Amino acid sequence: MEIDLTKELMRIQTHLARAQDAGLPATLTLEEWVAILKQFQGMCAYCETIPFDALDHLIPLDAGEGGTIALNCVPACKRCNSRKCGYYEDRSMSPAERLEKVRYALQYDLSLPREAYPETKQRKAKLMRLTEQDIQAILKIRQAYGIASDNQAIIYAIHVTARQLEQGLKPQTPNR
Repeated sequence: MEIDLTKELMRIQTHLARAQDAGLPATLTLEEWVAILKQFQGMCAYCETIPFDALDHLIPLDAGEGGTIALNCVPACKRCNSRKCGYYEDRSMSPAERLEKVRYALQYDLSLPREAYPETKQRKAKLMRLTEQDIQAILKIRQAYGIASDNQAIIYAIHVTARQLEQGLKPQTPNR
C-alpha cells in the first residue's frame, strides 16, 4: 500500500481546521493517520472492499462532539461516506462498536438514523442568511423528494430552476 504523505497531510490539516473551528479536539497527527490507514490496509473502514477516498469522523463534527482525533477518524470510500452522512445515534458506544454498527447498516442497505443538530442548522442559516420561510421550503423539498440533506435540497432547487430557464419558463421570484 502506497501512501501519498503530502496529500494525507493536507487532508489532515483540513479536518484539523474544521474541528478547531467547531471548538472540538484537533490532535490527529500524520503518524496516527498513516497507522490508521495501515490498520485498514488503505481500504474503506465500512465496506472494506473499496480503497478509501476520505477521512471520516465516526462522530460527525456537526454533532459538536468527537473531533479530529485518532479514535474518531477512519478511512472511507465516497459511497460509504455519503451514505453514512451525519449518522450518530448512541453516545455510549465505543468507536469499535460504532464502526461495526455502521458497517452492518451499510452492508445490508439499512437506513441510518440521523440526528438533527439544531445549533449547526442555525449556524448554517445565519451563514446563508436563510429566513424561516427559506428553511421551511428546504424542508418541504427534502420531504417531497426524499432528499437527505439541506445542501442536496438547495442544489436540487437550483437545477430545477435552471431547467425551467432553459425551457424558456420564468420561475416565480421569491418575495424578499
